[in-house]
Amino acid sequence: MHVLILAVLVSFFQGCGSSSEDASIKTIDFSESSTLSEFNFLKRVKKTTFIPLEYKKNCCISSIEKLEIFHDTLFVLSDDMIYLFNKKGKYLKKLGNNGRGPKECTSIFSFSIDRDNQAVRVYDYQTNCVCSFTTSGKFIQRTKVGLIWQAEASDSNELLCYPINCFGQEPYNLVVINTIGDTLRTFPNYLKFRLNGNPFLFRIGETIFHNQKGISFHQFLSDTVFKYNSQQMALVPRFLLKGVNTLPIDLLGDLGKFEKKEDNYNWLERIQESRRFLFFNAKMHGKNTNFIYNKKQNRLSRVIGPETGGAPKTLAESNFFWPNSVSSKDRMIRFWTAYSFKNYYKEIVKDKESLKYLAAHQCPRFEGFYNSVDINDNPIIQVTWMN
Repeated sequence: MHVLILAVLVSFFQGCGSSSEDASIKTIDFSESSTLSEFNFLKRVKKTTFIPLEYKKNCCISSIEKLEIFHDTLFVLSDDMIYLFNKKGKYLKKLGNNGRGPKECTSIFSFSIDRDNQAVRVYDYQTNCVCSFTTSGKFIQRTKVGLIWQAEASDSNELLCYPINCFGQEPYNLVVINTIGDTLRTFPNYLKFRLNGNPFLFRIGETIFHNQKGISFHQFLSDTVFKYNSQQMALVPRFLLKGVNTLPIDLLGDLGKFEKKEDNYNWLERIQESRRFLFFNAKMHGKNTNFIYNKKQNRLSRVIGPETGGAPKTLAESNFFWPNSVSSKDRMIRFWTAYSFKNYYKEIVKDKESLKYLAAHQCPRFEGFYNSVDINDNPIIQVTWMN
C-alpha cells in the first residue's frame, strides 16, 4: 500500500452514465459495524499453500511491493524491477530492463496485467510513461501519460489513469488515455479541496481495481464504487457505501486538527475484489478494521483480527488469511519477507491445534517449512483458496 502526500479533491465524478437510484446499485451499510456478524476464515478456507521465491544472484528481492498472478506465472514488483516466477516459485526472468533506453524502465511505481490483451502495463514515474510488454516479456510500446498515481488497462486497450496532485490544484481528474497518449475522456471533480495547513503523509491504497468483469474505481472518501464502461467510456455506479467515509475533507489539510479528531471518524483505505467477495480495509474510530462483503448474498461481515501487537500464539488470534491481493478465482494472496514470516509465526508453529488445522487444509508440513526458511531468503507467497 503506497504512501502519498494527500491534497485531494474528493467527490462523485460527473458523467457517470447512470442514476444512483438504479435498482442494480447495491448499498453496503457500515453504519452498524459493531453489530455485524463475524466472518470466520477458519471455517471458509478450502486449502492454503506456501511458495518460497527462488533466490539467485540476479534475483535478490528485499520485499514485495505488488504481486499479480496470470496463467500460473507470478509477476512480482520489487525495487524498480518486475520478476517472473512459475507457480512453484522457480525464478524465470525479469520483465524488461532497467535503464533510460526507449525500451527500458527507470523507476517502476506500479504495474497491471491487461488480461484481455495479454499484456503488462508498467508505469515508470521518472519518465511519466506506461511501458507495455507482452506477458512473455517482449516490449510493445511506450505511452506518455504524465504524473499519475495509477494506470489500469481496460478491455478496449485504453488506459484509465488517476493523476497525482500534491498541491490541491487542478487538474486532479480521472482520465482515459489511448495507447499513443491521447486523452479521450476526463471525469472532472466538482468539489474542491483547499489546503489550510501543512500537507502530511496519509496512507491510501489503489483507487482502481479489477474484478473478473472489468475495472472498478473508488475515489478516497467517496461513497460510491463505480464500474468503468469501456464501450460508453463512462463511469457507472455499482455500490453505494453508507456510514463509512465520514472523515471531513478539510481535516486532510491540517495535520494538527487531524490528529486531534481522527478517532471520531471512519474511512476506507483500500478495496479489493474477487469473484464472490469485496475486501475492505477501513479505519473505524481509530481502529484498523477489515470487512468482507458477499456480493451474491448482499451481506457485510466483520473480520476479527488480533487485538494486541506481537506474534500471535494461534491461527485464531492472527490475521493469517487476510490478503495483500486477491484474484478473480477467490484466491487470497499474502506475501511476506522471510524475516517477517519467521517472526510472526514463531508461536503458531508451536501450537498443535494450528498445525492440525493446516494439515487438514492441504498444508501438512508447515512446521518443517517454517524451520527451513532463513531470514535472508527471498519473500514467501501464501495462497489460500476459499470454499
